[in-house]
Amino acid sequence: MTYRRQKFGLLTLLSILLVSGFLSTSLAGYFVSVSSMRQHIVSTALPLTGDTVYSEIQRDLLRPVFISSLMANDTFLKDWITTGEQDERQISQYLAEIKQEYSTYSSFLVSERTRRYYYGEGILKQVQEDEPRDTWYFRIRSLDAEYETNVDPDMANEDSLTVFVNHKIHDASGAYLGATGVGLTIDSISELIARYSQTYGYRIYFVDPQGDFVLRGDAIPVQIANLRELEGFEKVAEEVLSQSMSQIRVQRASGLVHINSRFIPELNWHLIVEQAEGPLTQSNYEALLVNLAICASITLIILGLTYISIGAYQRRLSNMFNEERKLRKEVNTLSGLLPICASCKSIRGEEGYWKQVEEYVSEHTEAEFSHGICPKCMEKLYPEINPPSKDEP
Repeated sequence: MTYRRQKFGLLTLLSILLVSGFLSTSLAGYFVSVSSMRQHIVSTALPLTGDTVYSEIQRDLLRPVFISSLMANDTFLKDWITTGEQDERQISQYLAEIKQEYSTYSSFLVSERTRRYYYGEGILKQVQEDEPRDTWYFRIRSLDAEYETNVDPDMANEDSLTVFVNHKIHDASGAYLGATGVGLTIDSISELIARYSQTYGYRIYFVDPQGDFVLRGDAIPVQIANLRELEGFEKVAEEVLSQSMSQIRVQRASGLVHINSRFIPELNWHLIVEQAEGPLTQSNYEALLVNLAICASITLIILGLTYISIGAYQRRLSNMFNEERKLRKEVNTLSGLLPICASCKSIRGEEGYWKQVEEYVSEHTEAEFSHGICPKCMEKLYPEINPPSKDEP
């Protein structure tokens, strides 16, 4: 019973040492890899992705800004307005050619003198201050900036939601002549955002300086109108909107999310790129589970081998102990009170039979006998060979 307790005590201690060692090593490796991954996201991945997306925006989205600037500084357009807008076909053809040459969704001109809205097929309407859908024109007229971007339905294209670039037109003396520009469909830009998200694995969206969503992917529900309503942004939205560039982390129900934002002055929008940490650390977590499974297997193998070795050693000890007990029992038998014949010196054994001393001792010990004659018996039996000493009585 003592051996059994000792054996299980040793196995328990060995189990604790192995499990503690393997567990601490695996967890340390896991947390180091997660920390390294997190550092990579913050210092490299997100900023690099933001720069890449911004570069592609400059190529794909800022192109209309340059087109509208080109139109606003076109001498033909300025001369046509200042000479009285006499030939409507000329401006219609000009706008149609701009649309075709630069592959824009729409192109337009609004004259300050006549308030007419021209597009590629002629006159669309006349803008009015009391018309809600014409507020963009009077807003751009009062702005200090030379252009703006805004998202509005396009009446010239069945009210398709369109991103417009509105640019002021000035004559040589700086007098305000009107506004011109081009538009891109919001659908095409949404596809652009979806492509970015699919290519880079990030959630990408744009908000204006007030935090209202301008462009977003499918990952953000349409019922969320402002950045402050997005999970995790309740306390940090003001920080994001007040800085030209920022890097923050927010905690959501799905896990930790890293966010990189930058202000795009050409669009007057904030570009925000999100990266959830969970998908990136999933592989680390799976590796941790595999390591723990391997450690558990190794622990079981070591404990099994230890159990077998201890059992074999205990059996050897038990056999040695039994042999020692048997030997002691035999020795004790010889050292006890033995019945011996006073005449022939035979010994009565446990069975009741009388046996010669030589036979009995040989049976109970490993001793062997050889025969000889002691000196006294030699003198007694063979005096002629060895006469007795004179000194003896």
